[in-house]
Amino acid sequence: MELSVTAGSSPPPGCCHTATMVEKRLLVYISKGGEVPIIGDLWVLKGLIEEENETPGWTQLKLPGQAPSARWGHTITSGGHYLLLFGGHGTGGG
Repeated sequence: MELSVTAGSSPPPGCCHTATMVEKRLLVYISKGGEVPIIGDLWVLKGLIEEENETPGWTQLKLPGQAPSARWGHTITSGGHYLLLFGGHGTGGG
């Protein structure tokens, strides 16, 4: 199904990203994009479930605490209200 996203700004073009569903929202960790070699942005897309009556839209998340270093070639999965990012190649030596 094609989704018409009208709320919020869209994430920048990217590659080497991962995506996972958390409850009724899609979280996307963007790794690389454009002229910037490694980004490490986390975005959420709401409005995927018609019954929720949410306007489809993107929001960039700013999480509390220290985030992992930006990376690519990783995996990400959800467990309850938590995200687990594992492995990859990044700017922090990993």
